[in-house]
Amino acid sequence: MRRKLKRMAVCVAIVCGLLGLCAYVARDPVRDVLGRTASAWLSRRLNGTLEIGALRGSLWSSLVLRDVVLRDRAGLEVAHLDEVRLGYDLTTLFTKRLVVQHVHFVHPQATLMQDPEGQWNLSRILSPAAPAGPPAAPERAAGGGLPIALVVEHVQIQDGHIALHTAALPGVQQLTGLQVHLQGQVDGREFRFQVHQMSGRATPAEVVLQTAQGTLEGNATTVRLTDLRLQTAQTLVTAAGTLPGGNQPASLTLQLQPFDMAELGRLLQREDMAGPVHLTLTAQGPPEALAVRGQLSAEDSRVDLHGQLNTRAMPWRYSSSLELAHVNLATLLHQEPLQSDLNLQAHIEGAGLTPGTWHGAARLATV
Repeated sequence: MRRKLKRMAVCVAIVCGLLGLCAYVARDPVRDVLGRTASAWLSRRLNGTLEIGALRGSLWSSLVLRDVVLRDRAGLEVAHLDEVRLGYDLTTLFTKRLVVQHVHFVHPQATLMQDPEGQWNLSRILSPAAPAGPPAAPERAAGGGLPIALVVEHVQIQDGHIALHTAALPGVQQLTGLQVHLQGQVDGREFRFQVHQMSGRATPAEVVLQTAQGTLEGNATTVRLTDLRLQTAQTLVTAAGTLPGGNQPASLTLQLQPFDMAELGRLLQREDMAGPVHLTLTAQGPPEALAVRGQLSAEDSRVDLHGQLNTRAMPWRYSSSLELAHVNLATLLHQEPLQSDLNLQAHIEGAGLTPGTWHGAARLATV
């Protein structure tokens, strides 16, 4: 009897202790200390700093992070979020899964800059910070991947804004009105992300992304697209299938039906690009014998591509033929002096994709 009473007393003490801990942690000053501790821990792993202005909500089921700021090493603000709202279920950890019901980013703002070498400021910040002491011994991975499955049921980005500084897209200086709805799942072996809706406006080009939808899933060796659809006012891009580059056979179909060259011209700030083009591209087969077929047409011009690649070889090896039928450069380039009716066949064999690594042979013939 005395032993049972002692066990009951211990249980009551544990419950009271947990309740007291919950009440203590629920106080705003304590949560602010936890927020500063989390900021410091994350900042040590970045080439920059992460600041959390305030931490509110329940640590056990829902959190609200306010005034989240990401800065680079120089202290310049790279990203700012008014709020990050999280909802999750910690009891799912008993099944080796963490279920996050929702992640809501409220009014995120970012400034992305690309230097002349092509590196982005955000990638520099997110690259691991150099350790202060001697490098730690590498940890032996038990099986690779995450120890638990991470399931995010709903991600929403509300009224996002990005300032973009890159010479590659001079017509895109601001991305405004970003709205994103997606969900995802990641475990030790596979991942799956589904985009339900994405929209935004690029200025000064005034190109509006009306919708982006589709599913991206796979593992370390294979990536698949399902029902990818990107649509602007004048352009429609669809894609589906297994992407090339992995260990499994590819089966990809990409279509631009149509693709508005005027929209691309505004993104590049080139006034000589206009008119619709249509493109169908397929990639089928194993990595060592990947068959690529494509057809590009614009008004009365047509370009056909047939080729085979060995993506297992280093560098890649390829053999392809290109046929131009009634190609009018004046129509494609909008340069009246270039009136033409080109009918050519080209055959290319070689290896490498960059000027420094490419070697091969090309043959031209008129038809």
